[in-house]
Amino acid sequence: MAGRTPPPLARAAGVLAGGQGLTLLWCVRSAATEAGYLGVLVGLLAALALLGGWRLWFVASWACRAVTAAVVSVGVGGELLRATAGLPGQVSPGWSFGPAALSALLGVLALLALGLDSRRFRPGAPERSPYAL
Repeated sequence: MAGRTPPPLARAAGVLAGGQGLTLLWCVRSAATEAGYLGVLVGLLAALALLGGWRLWFVASWACRAVTAAVVSVGVGGELLRATAGLPGQVSPGWSFGPAALSALLGVLALLALGLDSRRFRPGAPERSPYAL
């Protein structure tokens, strides 16, 4: 898709993935106080979500969509595990609306936008020119 503008749904998914990355950055300090390793994981996930959102805004190739969907899914899955099972050795805090829940909501919306966009984007054969043999 070099030289083309990415479709609006891919750009919307990029904005939502970037929003998830920003809210995960907001959560790094609180995650690090709960468990030291968790701060590193949340920070890495935030950086990858921001990078995926940026790439979706400008390129929106199949690989960008796949990597961003994987990163966003890990963020949503991590929040679901934290809210239902809790961290190792801790009791589950349950659901509460805060930055982590906002991050999960943005992730679900990004996955929805990527799913709707994938119905339109088919990485099949390249387009043929009308004058090519």
